[in-house]
Amino acid sequence: MNNLRRFLIVCLALLVLGASGPQTSIAQTSNNATWAAWHLYADFSQQQPEIIWTSFVGNGTTVLDSIEHDITNWCTIPPLTFDGDYAVFDGNTRIECQTPDFRHDVSQMAPYLVQAQGDFCECPIGGPFWIAADARLELGNNQVNPLFFKTGDGMRFALPINNSNHARTHLRWRNIDVNSTGWTVDPNGNRVWIGNGGTYFQEVNDQMGWLVFMTSLLRNVGLNFLLNTLPEENLGHWAENSQSQRIVNPATSDLGDPGDFTIYTRADTIVIGQDPSTGKYFHGMVRTLSVDPGCRGY
Repeated sequence: MNNLRRFLIVCLALLVLGASGPQTSIAQTSNNATWAAWHLYADFSQQQPEIIWTSFVGNGTTVLDSIEHDITNWCTIPPLTFDGDYAVFDGNTRIECQTPDFRHDVSQMAPYLVQAQGDFCECPIGGPFWIAADARLELGNNQVNPLFFKTGDGMRFALPINNSNHARTHLRWRNIDVNSTGWTVDPNGNRVWIGNGGTYFQEVNDQMGWLVFMTSLLRNVGLNFLLNTLPEENLGHWAENSQSQRIVNPATSDLGDPGDFTIYTRADTIVIGQDPSTGKYFHGMVRTLSVDPGCRGY
């Protein structure tokens, strides 16, 4: 009888663990949340891919709750080669992943938010919103270099380069189409960022421990640009070289207010290394990719 009882207890424990899936933190209802965001973090620095999705909610610059999923096993990943701590994307490499259901995650944390109510959410720029990458670009040719694509909301992030080894940071998202001013490519790698005004970015990043590779953006001239120069409703861009030295002029890095954007809140498909709508691939290497479109909603 005791053996049977122990067996039943073990079975029950396994059933509970299995039902929890890849979710690694359990949300509590956050009654004061005013915005919701998701964050995708793709890390290749340990010579194996790790892809983490985090849904989180907050009020002002404070993160109130979050749910994290390791979605690496939800991805179709080809055999990768590495150059040190960079994964090689040779013009034929793409990683495709299925994402969690953002709407479901938000409904567990703040069910009254608009992101928990429908399949799409209209959002003004503001709140936590940024995309960043640590990458090496292949030199010598004109390349479109799509790095990230999300199907449901038509989101595209790319680092187009010309044959003079100058690049731009490009973001396209339904009604948003933004190109940065040009920056000089470092053959040893560049770190780039595009996002909204800095108080949300700095505070959320500090609380969640993300984007530690954007060194020059988070100190001195870069921090002043974030906190004092770039309006919260505007997008700005930043680029630094492999030595963490800024290679952009803050005076030309304010890209203005692009207007509202739309996010898709259901489970979706993302692609790293290719834009499937054009068939174009990224040519270069990637160490880290960070995508974080926060939405206050209407």
